[in-house]
Amino acid sequence: MAYCTYSTYGVPHVYRTTNTGASWVPIGGSGDASIPDIPVHWIAIRPSHPQQLFLGTELGVFTSTSSGATWVPANPGLPRTIVETLVFRGDDTLVAFTHGRGVFAARLLAPSDAPEGTGAPGPAVAAGLSASPNPFRGSIALSAHLPQAGAVRLLG
Repeated sequence: MAYCTYSTYGVPHVYRTTNTGASWVPIGGSGDASIPDIPVHWIAIRPSHPQQLFLGTELGVFTSTSSGATWVPANPGLPRTIVETLVFRGDDTLVAFTHGRGVFAARLLAPSDAPEGTGAPGPAVAAGLSASPNPFRGSIALSAHLPQAGAVRLLG
């Protein structure tokens, strides 16, 4: 299986092939569970859950837990900005590289931990972490957007 993203307007933005490229099928979802008509710059596939996809777009990150059948925004702590690259650190941390707004890392929930009964995938990101200023010089300030109250530990 392979994926391709398309960075323009007015056409499907994500495609999948299951036959080594002989044919490609758009997987942008439909209705309220679709990707907006915005350029998509990057796709990342979660290593332990290959049905969980993440897109770097002009409006941040979108995620699907259904191999692209439905999509929702996944942007806690991330401004609505261009995300040009997504990289996994291990299986539970997604790092988003933006255009001019810095680098953001988020700890991911397992797809089975998402809320049920909505018909759409639940949030894939448990907490967002941002650092400023950008570029870093000497010291940084960290801010975290947590889904619930609790203790925070920073590990180095």
